[in-house]
Amino acid sequence: EEEVIETGVVIPTLRGGARFRACLDALLNQEAPPAAIVVVDSGSDDGTVKVATERGARVIPVAQSNFRHGPARNLGFDALPDVDVVVFMVQDAVPVGPRFLGELTGAFADETLGAVTARQIPPGDAGVLTRSTVERSPFHEALPRRTGPYKRDELAGLDPAAWRALLLLDSIALAVRRPVFEALRFRDTDFGEDALLAY
Repeated sequence: EEEVIETGVVIPTLRGGARFRACLDALLNQEAPPAAIVVVDSGSDDGTVKVATERGARVIPVAQSNFRHGPARNLGFDALPDVDVVVFMVQDAVPVGPRFLGELTGAFADETLGAVTARQIPPGDAGVLTRSTVERSPFHEALPRRTGPYKRDELAGLDPAAWRALLLLDSIALAVRRPVFEALRFRDTDFGEDALLAY
């Protein structure tokens, strides 16, 4: 019998709009829905909080002036129940199909993996710049790619953007084993929290 991996999802929001509603609906319609969804909202005034609470998410408010990507995601993690895997997402990433979470967490059958990033596909209504950026990204490739391990001195001179390209973790849709995340957590940063976690 296949082991069931219990997931919790953390999503930072600010005026999420229609794509955020689609993201939540897609998560709730998974074959194996998350055990919990935590939304860390930094001052939405467009109904984002109402949408989240109506769909059963726990909402943690943070002042927009205090919002930082690393600490906000850590705050969301701290509000989750004791799940096996935490999935960090962004408000406009809409899972494709009802097996998104199962396929993402299914990679953890390999006990040596600590984190997994999902493939990214630009939405149908994406502009030319967004489409071009995503399609040129290593996160757009369909084939699995394993990265690391790297020695610290190999990575020490690289900036977060270079780590991100090399280590291929992206918090647009990032699953991390709970014990791994508990040991590392996101750093207090405004940018590159996922690359720093990978490092």
